Amino acid sequence: MESHASENIFLAPGKGSHLRSISRGIDLDKIENVLTEEEKGSLKQLGQMVRLWGTTSERSNILRTMKKDAHVLFVPSGTGTDQFYGQAFLTIHNAPLARRMEELGIWPEDGRNYEHIFFIKDFREISIPKKDVNKIDN
Repeated sequence: MESHASENIFLAPGKGSHLRSISRGIDLDKIENVLTEEEKGSLKQLGQMVRLWGTTSERSNILRTMKKDAHVLFVPSGTGTDQFYGQAFLTIHNAPLARRMEELGIWPEDGRNYEHIFFIKDFREISIPKKDVNKIDN
């Protein structure tokens, strides 16, 4: 995950299987048992279907700099084209939620812990070549 701090734009590359939590979303009922009451209360503002992304501890510093309403572009690995857009809504550290996403078969069980999580709002499908996005920071 990269940050273009001057614009508060974040680029989130990922494999197709990991991107399902963004492209399809997940019913809040399937994950609410691993959320705090405060998290559930906030997420209910998004409706019943939520979209979330997780990253590993090595990249958790990016989430600390991510402000609410930051722009996030999601790109499937190897495509060079951003395919999804959203704005940061809530960032959390939640290992049980990461395990739940793996149990549901939404995130890959690849031995990495995607427990640094953010939820997005204003989801849209897009098609922007990465080279055009990189021009923003220049």
